[in-house]
Amino acid sequence: MDERLRHLKGSMKQSVFQNLKFTDKHKQAIKRQIKQENILLPALQLLSVEKNGIELVQKLRSRGIQEFDEQEGFVYILLHQLEQKSYVTSRWKEDQKKYYQLNSKGKKVMKSLENGSQRSAFVLQGLLGGGQ
Repeated sequence: MDERLRHLKGSMKQSVFQNLKFTDKHKQAIKRQIKQENILLPALQLLSVEKNGIELVQKLRSRGIQEFDEQEGFVYILLHQLEQKSYVTSRWKEDQKKYYQLNSKGKKVMKSLENGSQRSAFVLQGLLGGGQ
């Protein structure tokens, strides 16, 4: 079986993938997706308690998660996506900051990711690329 797969890989390189080029735009999109995957579960766990974006960034850094260093806006994109998917609720407070907290739907997603269930891949795909 391994021998057939090796030949398949070589054949694919010579035919299907021969003209395939990854542009910088493609590479950046892939890197963004990897970053999201690396901080999604910790972000959901931290949002069990209400936090604003700055507090979330600080807590993620304190956990050693630095995939978004010098790109803090990335965390706000993630928060916006979580809000759009109805995984978090948000509200503005008197200090003119927006606060986010995990809701029941978000808690189910978090539990799914924590348990590594088969559904977690589907949930992650839904968050990152549409679906759900």
